[in-house]
Amino acid sequence: MTEFVDGWNIVGVLGEGAFGDVKLLECPDQGSFVAMKCVDMGRHPGAAADVRKEIAVHRLLDHRNVLKYIGHRTVGPVDYIFLEYAPNGELFDRIEPDIGMAVPMARRLFGELLCGLEYLHGRGIAHRDIKPENLLLGVGDTLKISDFGLATVFRHHGRERLLDRACGTLPYAAPEVLSGGPYRGDHADLWSAGIVLVAMLTGELPWDKADVETSPEFAAWTGLDTGRLPPLLCRLEPDALCLVRAMLCAKPEARLKLQAVLSSRWMRVKDLSVLNVAVGTDCDDLDGDDMKDRIKRPRRLTCSQPVADVALLQSPVRALLPCSTQPNSNLLLDSQQCLATQQSSAPLHLILRRMTRFVVPCDVDETLSLLERVAAAQGMIAHRLSMTNVANASNTVPMPPSATVVGRDRRNARLELRVTVLAQENEADQTELRGKQDEDEDVEKENRSRSSNTKARCLLDFRLSRGDGLEFKRTFLRLKEGFAKLAAPIRSAVAWPS
Repeated sequence: MTEFVDGWNIVGVLGEGAFGDVKLLECPDQGSFVAMKCVDMGRHPGAAADVRKEIAVHRLLDHRNVLKYIGHRTVGPVDYIFLEYAPNGELFDRIEPDIGMAVPMARRLFGELLCGLEYLHGRGIAHRDIKPENLLLGVGDTLKISDFGLATVFRHHGRERLLDRACGTLPYAAPEVLSGGPYRGDHADLWSAGIVLVAMLTGELPWDKADVETSPEFAAWTGLDTGRLPPLLCRLEPDALCLVRAMLCAKPEARLKLQAVLSSRWMRVKDLSVLNVAVGTDCDDLDGDDMKDRIKRPRRLTCSQPVADVALLQSPVRALLPCSTQPNSNLLLDSQQCLATQQSSAPLHLILRRMTRFVVPCDVDETLSLLERVAAAQGMIAHRLSMTNVANASNTVPMPPSATVVGRDRRNARLELRVTVLAQENEADQTELRGKQDEDEDVEKENRSRSSNTKARCLLDFRLSRGDGLEFKRTFLRLKEGFAKLAAPIRSAVAWPS
């Protein structure tokens, strides 16, 4: 680990963005974690205005379905933005390509997304880049809207303005945004949310771009009066299809409004498996019209550590921020409730749970060589990175062996994966040796003699560095299948296998 400031260590890199990395900070004394977004203005001078705007917008927000802003500081040319850490990863990690996810889970997460958007729009803020990559999962898998780099104010003191900047991510952008004409920010966000819903229910995106000239799928969608329906959307159940059709109406003024989405038939279904129903409550008493209230009601969560007193938590967080930007007590307490839930001083791969991992019975060098072969078979290139350090701005983070896998997805867009290789000796041998320690005084000598004969194994941890989340999942599955053919047996692992 590398110390960032007194009391806070850089555990590792959570991800990469257009203008810098996102790192994980740990306060070992409190067992607390904070995500730190690093932007080097020396390398990206054009990002200064966007970063200032992002901070100005994000610092105003405080909602359970919006990732919390903690503060920021500037050191030389580098801006650091401190954010709530969401330990359960991104939404796309839960979406199986070509399948989606269980309907009850999709309904709950979509409801939380709507509640977050309702809060943003109520504050007059449009996000403008809603997609699974920007929807994080916090403690208890609570959905958190993140990344306010494209967010803007569309309503102030009751006066609303039309937006004209074409921005966002192509498959999720509304047709009026892509056309370059004036558009309403809240209507555009609801369109993007509708695309996210399709992705959650089907594991696919309905079209590459909402443009009748370039997308046959979108042209078929807008021509529903002819009886044509894109095959993907035929897989939706009737109530879900009805909701999607109303949300993805090409005419913004006819598009379903947020309150109507929340009260739609599909949203009113009672999924008891995901609701926090008190013991002894008659389920029939849960009115479907109260869907929004049930989503907003905090679910019972079990944390590995008790929530500390706010006065005790202010001290470590103050070390991150300059004196003029101290967080308020309520924000700090809410943030730390989500942060102080992990074991202190754990390696990054134990702290962060991710579905895109597996274990192979190979040593590090053999694993990296296999990665190069498997990537090449998929038309991709694997570049080994330094085994010592990966530098960013003024901080250097010790890193395990890793590689970058680069290629093109099905839309011919650039796709970049970061693969970290973590080695561990054979689990069975280590368990056997630990059992001998109480009865064999020469166990230390035996450990040394047998370690050379222990079969190595490595965990490969894949994360999206650049590109589309669903395409990343598809690529991961193909790479995993390639490894299975060359290095069977392999084991899936959300966390390091115990």
